[in-house]
Amino acid sequence: MSPQVAVLTALYGDYDTLKPVLPQSRPFTEWVLVTDREPDPELSRGWRVVIEPLPWMSPRRAAKLPKLRPWDYTDASESVWIDASFRVTSQWFVAQALEHADPIAQFSHPERDCLYDEADAVSVLGMDDPDTVAQQCDAYRRADHPRHWGLWASGVIVRQHTDRVKRFGWIWSESVAAWSHRDQISEPYALRMAGLWPAEFPGHYADNDWLSYEAHR
Repeated sequence: MSPQVAVLTALYGDYDTLKPVLPQSRPFTEWVLVTDREPDPELSRGWRVVIEPLPWMSPRRAAKLPKLRPWDYTDASESVWIDASFRVTSQWFVAQALEHADPIAQFSHPERDCLYDEADAVSVLGMDDPDTVAQQCDAYRRADHPRHWGLWASGVIVRQHTDRVKRFGWIWSESVAAWSHRDQISEPYALRMAGLWPAEFPGHYADNDWLSYEAHR
């Protein structure tokens, strides 16, 4: 029987560590790990492991593929993406998160509501090449993307795999491939082009009843 929903994460390089599976109240849930190497058998118990080495990509970009297009890695009709920096702490996480997805839900960004402000922060903090980020923002201005249209924390995303959501995923992945690997810059543009607006999860991505945020290495 095909799973109804998939929980996906990715591990490339040594940026994060694998967190354990926590059985969920939602039936037919599969846990999918996409990685570039064979994981520790004890740590990966309960995960369906997809080994996909992508040596021509940086580990950060490679780890984004299942995040941007989860339907390429599961037959489930719904998915929950969690960055490897999160540990699931509630058996009700999947069931309650899916209640918000119509057809997509996320945590709002806790500090900003504008991709241009996010781009400024990325450049100032040295998180990506400032010239690349500036060119990306220029392209979005030419496409008339407005300031303060919205911004979301992209570490947790719940999606129904509708045609519109898949269109969003393709636009998003093309933007990440062409411009900055910091996908929070390109997500609002991709959402707007696909005619989507995420429903909002309650709480803060690092302070909620479902997950523990353990940061990156």
